[in-house]
Amino acid sequence: MNYVILSVVVYYSWDMNVQDMDLKTLLLLLVVCISVKAETLFNPCVKDDVKCVGAATQTFMSKTYGGYPKLGIKPIDPLIVPSTDISIDEKIGLVLHFKNTNITGLKNLQIIDFKLDTDKNIGLMKMQADVSIVSDVEVELTKLQKVFKGPYTASTTIVGTSEYGANLKTVNGKQYFDLGPETTNCEILGEPIVSLGAELQGAIDKDNDASRLRPEYEAKKSALRKKALCVVLKQGFSTIISNLRSVANAFDKSAFFTDI
Repeated sequence: MNYVILSVVVYYSWDMNVQDMDLKTLLLLLVVCISVKAETLFNPCVKDDVKCVGAATQTFMSKTYGGYPKLGIKPIDPLIVPSTDISIDEKIGLVLHFKNTNITGLKNLQIIDFKLDTDKNIGLMKMQADVSIVSDVEVELTKLQKVFKGPYTASTTIVGTSEYGANLKTVNGKQYFDLGPETTNCEILGEPIVSLGAELQGAIDKDNDASRLRPEYEAKKSALRKKALCVVLKQGFSTIISNLRSVANAFDKSAFFTDI
């Protein structure tokens, strides 16, 4: 059974009238030990059982999506991204600056594939989620030296495939997974629903210079929208892998797999 022991230090003081004693205040140090069971976060699986790994990961997500600071687990739903700058199309001169981006839906993601090669020390996780995005955006047309600002919303289905190193390290006689940096590929399924605020869209539509760029933009609008969404949403998958990295550091391998 795996536990993480966390120490919380509490100070308590009171005045004592003790004759012939100069010290009137005594400090009592209380150490409160809080144990976190791995079983409450994750159910161990046979490593090639994708269905079990998927269910275990979804259980983990459902219990930690709001964050779990004691283990270094960050919130993922909603996931707040302070800023993202994306060069969408150099020929058009289109750059999007997202600010205060709010992403929801990641807590309900599904694991559609999982591989762990213990000989090559490589892990792969393929995830799918229906997500919604609400953000402020600056639409910059660099060749025109113009910027349009306003709200942005989107909803889409995304598939992310993350590959990462997965080595075993020994600490105090137990083996732990050491997950390396990940690389993530992204695919947007179907056509995303993207909307700009009415004032923002109106300002772009009424601008004569921006209107001249519209035919070229419309010809590849779908691909450009998907590109922007992938850049934003990859940050969500990176946070998920980071959280798995944190929990892997907290519990030994037996918390996750029964056959390694």
